[in-house]
Amino acid sequence: MSTKTKSVLVGMSGGIDSTAVCNMLIEKGYRVVGLTLVTCDSSLAAAEDAAALAERLGIEHHIADVRDEFRTMVVQPFIDSYLA
Repeated sequence: MSTKTKSVLVGMSGGIDSTAVCNMLIEKGYRVVGLTLVTCDSSLAAAEDAAALAERLGIEHHIADVRDEFRTMVVQPFIDSYLA
């Protein structure tokens, strides 16, 4: 890698796969930032898990609450299409 540190944004679910990816990227010298999208009430716990894992890895982590947008842009169009 060049002398400039490359950054990468990783979608973190709170599970082993995304955590392993973060760890591999850190080992390769990348600056890793984690992001977890909260799309429904049940995904709040996963966001907390992801935040805890990011802290253990020593990386920056953000949680984006997109429940309203997800309902408007994904869930409701699916319901409307299904009912039609």
